[in-house]
Amino acid sequence: MRMGIVRGALVAVALLAGAPAQTPAESGDSDAGLYITPKLNGDVEISLSDFEIPDKRLVAIVRESLACDWRFTGGMIGVCRKLLPSGITSLDGHLALAPLVSALRGAGATWVEVTLYAQGEPGPGWKKETYKGKAPLVHYERAYYTFISEKDGELPSPFHIRMGEAWHPARLAAPFGLVLFGPALLAFYLRRRGERTGNRGGPVVWLNWILLAAWLYWMSAVSLTDVAGFSLWLHASNAALSLAIGVAVFAVPPLAAAASCVLILMVETDEESRLARGRMLKRLLAQEAALIVPLGTFYVGAELFEYDRTVGMTSLPLAFVLFRVLNWTSGRLGASTIWSITGGELHDRVFAIAVAAGAKVKGVCLLSTRLAQEANAYATSGGQVMVTRGLVERLTKRELDAVVAHEVGHLRGGHVGVKVLMFWAYFLIAPWSHSALARLGVPAWVLQFPIVTIAYVLVTAQISQRHEFSADTRSVQLTGDPEAMIASLARLTRITRSPVSWGGFQGSILSHPSMKTRVLAIADRFHLPHERALAILDDPDVAAGESPEHYALPAALQNADPIYSSSARASHIFWASWGTRVALVLMLAGMAVAAPKVTGQIRSVGLFLACIPLAAWLYLRLANWWDRQFKASLRGKIALRVQPGPGAIFVGLLPGARVYPIGGSYDWDLGFATLSPDWLSYRGEQAQFSVARSAVSAIEVAHGPMAWDRTFAVVVRHTGGAFVLRRSDTGISLRQARKLAAKLTAWWQGTAPAEAIEQAPYPPPSLPDLALVFPARIKLAMGFVWKAGGLFVGTLIILATTVPMNGSTMMFSLVPFAAPMAFLVAVAPLLFRRRPV
Repeated sequence: MRMGIVRGALVAVALLAGAPAQTPAESGDSDAGLYITPKLNGDVEISLSDFEIPDKRLVAIVRESLACDWRFTGGMIGVCRKLLPSGITSLDGHLALAPLVSALRGAGATWVEVTLYAQGEPGPGWKKETYKGKAPLVHYERAYYTFISEKDGELPSPFHIRMGEAWHPARLAAPFGLVLFGPALLAFYLRRRGERTGNRGGPVVWLNWILLAAWLYWMSAVSLTDVAGFSLWLHASNAALSLAIGVAVFAVPPLAAAASCVLILMVETDEESRLARGRMLKRLLAQEAALIVPLGTFYVGAELFEYDRTVGMTSLPLAFVLFRVLNWTSGRLGASTIWSITGGELHDRVFAIAVAAGAKVKGVCLLSTRLAQEANAYATSGGQVMVTRGLVERLTKRELDAVVAHEVGHLRGGHVGVKVLMFWAYFLIAPWSHSALARLGVPAWVLQFPIVTIAYVLVTAQISQRHEFSADTRSVQLTGDPEAMIASLARLTRITRSPVSWGGFQGSILSHPSMKTRVLAIADRFHLPHERALAILDDPDVAAGESPEHYALPAALQNADPIYSSSARASHIFWASWGTRVALVLMLAGMAVAAPKVTGQIRSVGLFLACIPLAAWLYLRLANWWDRQFKASLRGKIALRVQPGPGAIFVGLLPGARVYPIGGSYDWDLGFATLSPDWLSYRGEQAQFSVARSAVSAIEVAHGPMAWDRTFAVVVRHTGGAFVLRRSDTGISLRQARKLAAKLTAWWQGTAPAEAIEQAPYPPPSLPDLALVFPARIKLAMGFVWKAGGLFVGTLIILATTVPMNGSTMMFSLVPFAAPMAFLVAVAPLLFRRRPV
């Protein structure tokens, strides 16, 4: 977006790729090599090589010849603080190195080569050189200047250094004011117009597009150089604090615009609408922050790279961490629970529609939202079809089939991928388009307005509306029921309280055509009279019939939101993956410190490498412990809900006779097993059943698929089928499985007293036949390699910016390589799993 960003990114890539930080002249026979690197903050980094001189003597030479505050940073490298005048984001001054070269010659150097990494106007005698390098996916060039002193009177002339871009805070004024106040004023105008026309809730349909336009304009118009300059001006002595201030300046205006638009456009008419506005505000702010805060961290950090390399390099992994955490937070605010539907009539119907459409659907999820009007359905790029609980409860089967077919139509047409592609294409095109318009002579004040952003919104809206028409048509083709599609649109209009029609400019920028336009398009396409279509739009019950049927919610969702839900599992997996990988790096760092103390410096490398399998084993043990703690934390909550009897055993349940993970876990449901004299009863959130002791045919220990920490569980076979039980909160080992099997076997054979009194049994087991997903080995391997690569890069950057590489800590340089190796060792058996028969 700015040359400073590109330059900082290329330098970071060069460092990671191992490009030499110092490039001597081709002759290479200097008695002294002097490497000079000016910084935008006025500091000058000086490195001396090929010339032995005591540290105290070098300090005295530098301080006397350059009259600067010299600070050693390691070896023969130091920094002259504030040697040159700095304009916060620019440097413009003369660097006189002749006294330093003369002093080195006086100290015994007979041949001095000066290498200056800077931009500007060299004086006589300087020679420009170019270093060309390669890094993954990028070729880069680095210009520098050299001067060779072979005689006492041969000294470098002053070098006029010009670096960076001058700080102009006034350039922030126009985009800052337009983003901060423009959306709010537009929202206020739309609200007043809606009040005059009697359509108070209509303007809310503008909300997403107003915020998108404001956000995209801010991203393309804001000067990151000025943002970084402003933050440095506020606190120039601390680069880390400057980064935080810069991110705040970058992120606050669009977030403030989002908050003001929600508060203005969403009108409060009752308690329910007040709650809806508060929830919408939280969710929108989280969604906006999940993207703009990480981007701001990366962009501002890249601008600060010239000031503080540590802060600049750290901004990349920090941006990634912020993205993951904020994205998780946004997802948690979007829905109270996400429930994966693994069987039942709705599940089967969704997959039947997908098969008929030729689309790949990998799963069906139910979102239990906190507000009734949050009724929606959408398809994800990963092949998931998501429907809200309010949609299932309020739409008839015919209407919900039409909505599901509409989302499957989006998947079949590849519409989700097009939206993502256009979104990222904007960020590639917008900066170049501004430059192109400027070269065409467009005045600068005109470029301050969101010309490119408005064009993007208009084009995207038209494409999105075509996709909606296409998905509507495909839905009717799949269901053969145009009235159901019209009725579903009418029902959604009532639930969400959105207007039926809009037109003019409003109709051209919204992502969805108006409900009336869509209904009439369906009527024309499938030869339905307009009168009939509009009657259904006005009252969807016209098409519903006398006794409309609804899909039943899963048993666990009929009374209250489930505790052991898909969202709870996803949250656990998210934090566990981060926590265990951080712990793996810390373990290896500890081993790197301990190895030299155990065997000495020479053999420490071999000992450290030999400890990699141990680190992998500890990593797996920690992952299992974290999983057990998660399940144990749910035990009390589930017990309060299902009210188990005395002596009940907390177990995980898996339908069928195969011990295989479902959705990343070996537990389909969590609940309590009770052993009474004649019955084995289970009661959990998804199922409750009883099996007579006389109906049990076998109790055996079975193992899960190949892994270093193989999962063991107990299979209970009975006349109606089989199910798997395991003690999720105490361990997955063979010993724990045998203890549970022994207890169940003793009850089955009548050799041990029952642990609960006789009670009325539950119905027999009626468990779903779960469809197991087996990813291809190559896809699984690529996923592991990708995670290992991320672990390598993250560890490398963090250690490079936090650990000084001197003789006592050189073992740390092995940690970035050992961490992904230990991770791959831990997951290697998963690549050799066989499909269960």
